[in-house]
Amino acid sequence: MTGDHVDLHRDWLARGLVLAQFVLAGIIVLSTPWRAWPPPPIGLLAVPLLLAGSGAASWAWFTMGSQYLRIMPHPHREAKLLRHGPYRWIRHPMYTGLLLATLGCCLWSGSLTQVAFWLGLVIVLFCKTRIEEGLLSEKFADYEQYRQSAGRFSPKIWRG
Repeated sequence: MTGDHVDLHRDWLARGLVLAQFVLAGIIVLSTPWRAWPPPPIGLLAVPLLLAGSGAASWAWFTMGSQYLRIMPHPHREAKLLRHGPYRWIRHPMYTGLLLATLGCCLWSGSLTQVAFWLGLVIVLFCKTRIEEGLLSEKFADYEQYRQSAGRFSPKIWRG
């Protein structure tokens, strides 16, 4: 494959993943029965996940700055490699926040169908980060070193 063909394929794949991300997250959030408080102990798990997910995503957004925020996995042309705030420990804290919050929605509703959509969202975000990290590796010479020090969706527990 030529370079242009690879870039075009990667761009269309990225667009499809972004669309799938929004559709899956939207289905999970919009199908949650918000009018009914979940019974204990589910509510004791769902609410903290919703709050932690919202907090993680917000912290990441404020750390990055809205001028660099993009829904596509392609980094902003003036982006800098972030290694502070939540990016010190997690390479994709906005995705982590989305996964935590939508998992909270799944627990809130108690729906296995939502869990299936959530697992699909995990797969979509994993694929999207593969593209994003390839582009970040091309942009930043020290990205591989950063990748070794921070986890994809959660902090690295051990170094080895």
